[in-house]
Amino acid sequence: MTLILAVRDDRDIVLASDGRVLDEHSGVMSNDSLKTLALNPSLCLGLAGPTDGMRYVLSSLGIRCRNTHPADLLGACQEGACPVDVDYRDARDEVSSVLTWMSRRRTPRCRSRIPTVLLAGRSTDSPALCRWSPSHRTLEATGSCGYSDAIVGSLPAEGTHERSELDRVVRERQSTDRAEERLVRAVRFCARYFGTSGPVSETVFVRRLSRGFALVRNEETPSERLDR
Repeated sequence: MTLILAVRDDRDIVLASDGRVLDEHSGVMSNDSLKTLALNPSLCLGLAGPTDGMRYVLSSLGIRCRNTHPADLLGACQEGACPVDVDYRDARDEVSSVLTWMSRRRTPRCRSRIPTVLLAGRSTDSPALCRWSPSHRTLEATGSCGYSDAIVGSLPAEGTHERSELDRVVRERQSTDRAEERLVRAVRFCARYFGTSGPVSETVFVRRLSRGFALVRNEETPSERLDR
């Protein structure tokens, strides 16, 4: 699995994700894999869950990624297939359509391979954010004005102290001001919650809409290790 966090307000959007990919036996394959894909400077896609399900989503946007190793999937797409000429509304409709199709397939295996998707970008000159999860079966907008956020992937259970703490860190300022700092803290909080062999790594990748969703890698510093 993975962890992707996003916050938006009326001015900007900031996303953060970890870099861990696990194999089918829950062994660590990578701690440096991308979970977000900047389709173009105004649109970013986040994917969590089964790799073969992610390929369906990418194909719906015209991105071919056959024979790509799961640990390199979005990294290879970022280098070889982007930018993609698509806007927020068209991407939202394409993703919603392919995921609805997958959810209606009769085979349990197909339904079990549905990924969780997060889409962030600019729509009619305003920051827009939505997510799609198998449990809800519809693409959910997080709000069209003011502050909103989206949290997908491997999380502490609802109702626990740890989940409340995660939510507090993510929503601390209710804005995108210095959001990178608190989202990095939130990802590392989850990494430590699940442990060194868990589904979340402490390597964090951050993107911001106003910076064209350029990728910034944030690694744990020696002082942070000593502060544990």
